[in-house]
Amino acid sequence: LVYIKLLQQEVQIAEKHAKRLRTNAHDENGNLTINGYAYRAGIKNLQFDAQGNLDNGRQIEQALLKRVNNAVSAYNKHRNDEDNGRYEYNLNQAKSDYDGFLKAMKEYEETISKVEDTKDEIQEYKEKIQDATDAIVDAIQEGVEDMVKAMDNQREFDKLALD
Repeated sequence: LVYIKLLQQEVQIAEKHAKRLRTNAHDENGNLTINGYAYRAGIKNLQFDAQGNLDNGRQIEQALLKRVNNAVSAYNKHRNDEDNGRYEYNLNQAKSDYDGFLKAMKEYEETISKVEDTKDEIQEYKEKIQDATDAIVDAIQEGVEDMVKAMDNQREFDKLALD
């Protein structure tokens, strides 16, 4: 039971972390989360399914990739301009956002996967406990039945011995 409680605490911690990644623009270290990158992509509402998976993640990824492609085009168009530094900056920022989003999505998906895996482990452990409990109950029942048979046999033996 202690093991199950520890696993349940692990699930709670991972679920809280996943919620922070879904709802906050930055994580506890100040890094952008999927929500922060979505905002930069111009997508204000993240959509999650019942299991916590991001439904519009592909849309966010495509919007960020479009920003990269537009930044590449603008940079290439103004490559020879004297003030091309802002285009280079925009390109680097767009690439950083795209890569950061992919990294944040991977972290989020790993967190969600950890929650599901831990929940499965809890269920398996509970089933093992139930199987062990059932085996103990069966063994006790068999022992009681054997004792009853032995007592019946003893009575029969005593009855025959007295006759």
